Amino acid sequence: MTRGRRSVAFLCDVLALQVTGAAARIATQLFLEYVVQDHDAVLDGSSGALAGVLVPLALWLVVVLVTGQSIGDLAVELRYRGTRMPEMLARVLRWLGGVGGYLLLGLLPEPWSGLATLFALGAVVLVFVTKRGRGLPGILSAQHLTDARERQSE
Repeated sequence: MTRGRRSVAFLCDVLALQVTGAAARIATQLFLEYVVQDHDAVLDGSSGALAGVLVPLALWLVVVLVTGQSIGDLAVELRYRGTRMPEMLARVLRWLGGVGGYLLLGLLPEPWSGLATLFALGAVVLVFVTKRGRGLPGILSAQHLTDARERQSE
């Protein structure tokens, strides 16, 4: 497991997060304009902005709970394994240590939402200083990072 591969997974999550958020914002704005016909809400933009956060937040939670992997992990075939805590708890903690934590912090009012940037910077640093690049998700879930293609006995 290389840190480069872990970094690619991280970048895949960021890219997918941006695309998903933008699609949710656009879809919400189109819905408000053409279905609800609330032009003022479209101009305000807050509903679209909120959808741009809530949709990816929910999507990543579902994907991590179902697969145990983030979208970036799935893209480069990484998996977190080996913990003594219940698997579902480990998966929630993984989500909170990744995209979930970042997006939740971003929902805080100013100036607290700036903590999301510090969280992201810390996440990048932890990829390079933790064993095998397991980062914050691995620390919180007490799991180690493995190649998803390898057969593991758990």
